[in-house]
Formats: sequence, structure tokens, C-alpha cells
Amino acid sequence: MELQDNDGSPNIVWDIDDRYAIIAFLLMSVDKKPDTMSMKKLDTFMGIAPVEKGSDTEENDKLQAVRNAVVRECGVFLDSLDRNDSYCDSLMDEIDCIIDGDDNCGIGGGHSVGLLDDEPIKLPGGVHFLFDYIGLILNEGSYSENQKRILRHLARKWKINTSALPVLESSVKSLNEINEKRTGISDSDMPYREAVPALSDLEKEEQAVWGKLKEFGITNERAIDAENYNIGKNFAKALFPFHPLLKDKNDCKDEDDEEDAKEYTLSDKIGDTIVDGIMKVGDLICAPFEWMTEKIIHGM
Repeated sequence: MELQDNDGSPNIVWDIDDRYAIIAFLLMSVDKKPDTMSMKKLDTFMGIAPVEKGSDTEENDKLQAVRNAVVRECGVFLDSLDRNDSYCDSLMDEIDCIIDGDDNCGIGGGHSVGLLDDEPIKLPGGVHFLFDYIGLILNEGSYSENQKRILRHLARKWKINTSALPVLESSVKSLNEINEKRTGISDSDMPYREAVPALSDLEKEEQAVWGKLKEFGITNERAIDAENYNIGKNFAKALFPFHPLLKDKNDCKDEDDEEDAKEYTLSDKIGDTIVDGIMKVGDLICAPFEWMTEKIIHGM
């Protein structure tokens, strides 16, 4: 986002990532004002991280400034629309302007242009964008008819078969349910012998869901359709943190520290505990034989 002077008044020009965030906020706001939880999900979607004491907040401050501008400008636009039968159509027309980079827009003052040809940059799309948006707006297992209309419109605009939408929706629901069950096991007093197979079954369910998503090309490599696009990876990783494909390749600084830097799940901890226990039992069993072997080698 940058501010340009327009006859003495500031004019907001949106960058690529800003425009994805605008569409996200419009999807969230089409029926009602977003609540606190929705705004937290928007922050996650935009990569705004909780600020830790002593950390550098410069990048976060920039993102928060963009978020505040998106919320403010979208709010002004939505308030200008008549709540009649054409309300959702007007909103989708504005989304077309956002995707096409049309400066005849109602939100902000324009969109960034290419460095060489000075032409508006069209917003790249793909099925994984729809996956991210569904994850953003899916509350308590459902979303509104207006939101469904906008998602179908986005699919057509980005030349995606709308038949993918039910699969994406069911996948997001399944992954949410799996994460809830896994968290429930982690927070419970379930014995290890029960927790291990339960977690194993959840892992198989999760892999099956991601197997279906992989058929649509949904992976952690979010730079496929937009060189600078990173919003989706941040958001998907926050929603489904247990999935190995969504772990950053550069999370570890070097190979020696890789094992120490891994974030273990309860399943890993249980497995490590069991293995450690088996090793200790094995040491106890083998100790007398090792003692005898040593005596024989050294001539008793």
C-alpha cells in the first residue's frame, strides 16, 4: 500500500497482497460486521503475528497499517451500498475491479501497475486461494448464501471449475474436525496405549484429506500463481499446524540443529516415550549378559 497525492488529498494505491486482503474482508463482511474472532483470523491471513516483548515490530506495524486501511476503506464502500437485491452484485462488481486492477474502483484510489509496461497488474488466482477463503469464512461448519455466491464468482473469474468448491468445503470441515479431535486428545488424560492408535487414526484421516487436496494442486508452494504471494501459506499453516507439508523448509538454521528445532506433536512425544521405555528395559535385560561377556573377554 502506498499513498499518492491526488490534488492535495491522499490516494491509496493497493499492492498485490493488499488486494487479496480486501477480497477476504469483503467475504467476511458481506452479511454483517466481522466479530473479534474473524478479525483475528484476518490478522493471521495477512501474516500479522502476535508481538513478543523485545521483538522487531516494523514489519508488523506496516501490515497493521494496511489492515486498518483495508477495514476503513471497505467499511466506507459497504456503507455506500443499498441493501437491496443488487447489493451482492455491486460487491462482486467491485471484486472484479480488484482482480482486474481497474482504477475505476470504489475502495481506495487504485491498484499497483507493472514496472515495465505501466499496465494494471491482474490479480493471479488459483484453487488454493478459494481453499484459503473458505477456511477464513467457515464458521461453525457453514457460511452464507452471499458468501457462496462470491466464491462461485471468484471461481469463474479465475477460471476454476465450480465443482471444486464442495470438495474444498468438505476438506476444510474435515481438517478442522481432525484438529479439534487431536487437541482434545492432547488435553486429555487418555492413557498412552489408547492415545497412540487414536492419533494414528487421525493422522491417516488427515493424510487422506490432503491427498484429495493434492489432486487440485493445493500444497505449501504458494508461489505457483503469484510470485510474491505468501498470505495463503501463513493462513493455512495457522489453521492446520500439524500438516507436515505446511512446515517451512527454512525453519531450521542448519542440519545439526534440525532435530532440536522440530516441533513435536503429542504423537511424537508418546512414541519417543515408548521407545525410550523399551530401550531402558532392553538395557536392564542385557546388562547381566554384557557383564558376563566382559568377564570372559578379560579372563574372568
